[in-house]
Amino acid sequence: MKLRPAGPGDFTIEVDGVGTFIFGRRRQRDVYRIRGEYNRLTGGGNYDEDGNFADLPALAHATLSVLTVQAPDGFDLDELDPLTEDSDAKLMKVFMALREKELSFRPRGREESEAESQADRE
Repeated sequence: MKLRPAGPGDFTIEVDGVGTFIFGRRRQRDVYRIRGEYNRLTGGGNYDEDGNFADLPALAHATLSVLTVQAPDGFDLDELDPLTEDSDAKLMKVFMALREKELSFRPRGREESEAESQADRE
């Protein structure tokens, strides 16, 4: 598995049962790289009628391949055995942990913050 070079903004995530990962913070150019990797993996793209990604494990694979700086020993996207029952589950577990962490970086909406402030005052 080719890893992304370390850089500013990298962050660590512990994934239960899999290990500790370091990911690069997603930038706009990473979005394009993920799309390109998804297209490569799915043979030109696999989208629904609305243009959304139709193969979530392929999207997970593409995302992890672009953003992973360091993976735990024994985790290699290129070496996952597709015939084992847990390969997609493991892939999705890491992807969901990454997405959850990335979402925590996003600023909360103004309305949400105001609602919480109001609730705190009551």
